[in-house]
Amino acid sequence: MLYVPEDYDPNQPYPLEFVLHGGVGRPRADAEENFWQRSYERVAQPGRIIVIPFAWSEAYWWQDSQSENIPAILNELKATYNVDENRVTMTGISDGGTGAYFFAFKQPTQWAAFLPYIGHPGVLRSQQSG
Repeated sequence: MLYVPEDYDPNQPYPLEFVLHGGVGRPRADAEENFWQRSYERVAQPGRIIVIPFAWSEAYWWQDSQSENIPAILNELKATYNVDENRVTMTGISDGGTGAYFFAFKQPTQWAAFLPYIGHPGVLRSQQSG
């Protein structure tokens, strides 16, 4: 899911926030989509671009497939929108919080800040993440 301000101005740089969902709450692209949209619209801050990537149950945020996906999405958004390079952030809840820790430890240079909620900082001790 992608939220771009309704009054988006391509001449103005915008902060970009990635929000990683938890494992139990992996959304499905069907009838539940409206639930996710309504939930994030309630917490979305105006004046920023927000991306909520959907993971799949076979791949955690800290596995290779996801750790390659997230930077690819980031690069595509930077090519499409005027993104403020100094205000690219990532947050996540539960499994998503663990993913935020992973990116903070393994791929920190593209991000200004990380805010993991209920994540596990020991993610790098897992054999799946190296």
